Amino acid sequence: MDFPSTGSFAAFVEKAMASNVPNEEVRDCLWEYFAREDVFEEMKELDADGPAQFDKTGGWELLWKIAATAPAGIAAAIANKAPLEGKLWEVSQEALAALPDKIKCSFVFRDETPAAKLRESILAAPEGYSEQVVKSVKNYYEMIADYGRSSKEQRAAANLEKTPNRIDAIFQSIRLVQKTLDAQTADSEELAEKEKQALADRKLLDSIRFVAWIIVGLLAAILWFRR
Repeated sequence: MDFPSTGSFAAFVEKAMASNVPNEEVRDCLWEYFAREDVFEEMKELDADGPAQFDKTGGWELLWKIAATAPAGIAAAIANKAPLEGKLWEVSQEALAALPDKIKCSFVFRDETPAAKLRESILAAPEGYSEQVVKSVKNYYEMIADYGRSSKEQRAAANLEKTPNRIDAIFQSIRLVQKTLDAQTADSEELAEKEKQALADRKLLDSIRFVAWIIVGLLAAILWFRR
């Protein structure tokens, strides 16, 4: 294939699976196709003629449809590497929701917009998904909190965003804010105490200097009168 034609390639994958071609061979063909830079570059471009554009987007839609019922190796190749959006195309949420749970658990770690939308849908209605899928989504946000944010405040905010039942997360955030305020108050009191002590030290030093100047003056006067 000299240039990417996802419509033809998707039809080939579908036919190969129907013809009982070994799953490993189909999977390897998918990995080889996805390894081509021009396959992903064409998704960023808008074809000059409608049929070519339709063939391209229709091919990706077919591949995502195949991923919903394909053997694990083939489904994983599509779910992990296939584009999720193009110039005028985005994979449907229905196609992503149809992925097997095992595949969905790894798919939710993708960063593109359609994957983010799926994560939001899962957290908004976790009862509609398996426990493993919901846990994978939470693990994704925990990973982002651990590696993408450095402060406790940012982690608390991430926890609040990803929690369907937000009451616990809200109380956690309140407790964190209270601890932060207590720490700031303690720091302020310590600073105020240090400034108070510094002021007292300055006053004492000024008093000592004043007394010293008086003593010096008296000694000078005594020496003057003894002349």
